Amino acid sequence: MEKSEDYAATIAHLDSVIKQKNGHQIAENGLYGYLKMAYADSYSDNFLETARPKLHDARFQIWDDPVFSSLETDDIIKLILDTVCDNVPSTLNILEAGAIQSTFFRCAFPKALDHFTFRSSNYHVADRFIVEDAISYPIKRLLFNTDDPSSFPDEHRESFELLILKNHLHAHKDLDLAMTKYSEMVKPGGFVLVMEPVER
Repeated sequence: MEKSEDYAATIAHLDSVIKQKNGHQIAENGLYGYLKMAYADSYSDNFLETARPKLHDARFQIWDDPVFSSLETDDIIKLILDTVCDNVPSTLNILEAGAIQSTFFRCAFPKALDHFTFRSSNYHVADRFIVEDAISYPIKRLLFNTDDPSSFPDEHRESFELLILKNHLHAHKDLDLAMTKYSEMVKPGGFVLVMEPVER
C-alpha cells in the first residue's frame, strides 16, 4: 500500500472513531485538530481572533465547535496517537514542540507509552531546555528555541509525519512565521495537531 493510502486509511479510521464518540468529523485531507479547552485565560479571545484566519490559510484546519466535551484533553491525544500508531508504518516520526512544559508530555505520554513502546524511539520532544525528568523516557530530545521560528534548524525540514502543537502557538508573536516554519517540518501528507486554550 502506498504511503498516501496509509494516511487516507488512518484518517478514515480516526474519523470513524471520533464520530462514534460524539459525532464530529475531522478534515478530509489530514489529521488536523483544534480542541476547545476549558481555560479562561486572558489571551484566549485575542488568540482566536488572530489565529483563526491563519489556521485556515496555512496547512492547519480547525475544529471550531465544542468538541470532545465528554473526554479529557489528554485522553483525546492518547486516542489520536493510538489510532495513528495503529494505522501508519512503524517508521512514524512524531515531534511535540514545546513539549517539556506540556501537560501531555508530563502526564499522558507515560501512560500512552505502553501502547506504542516499539515506536517510542521515533517520538521527539523539542524545547528551549530539557528537564531532568525527560531523560528517563526512550525518546529523542531536540534542543532549539521553539519560541523563535527563525532559529528552527533546517535539518528538520520535512522530517515528521505527526506534529503536535499543544498550548504552544499562542506564545508566538509572529503566527505567520511560526506556522510556516512548523509546516516546513512536516512531511508531505503529514499530520498537524493544533490545540490551544479557549473560553467555553
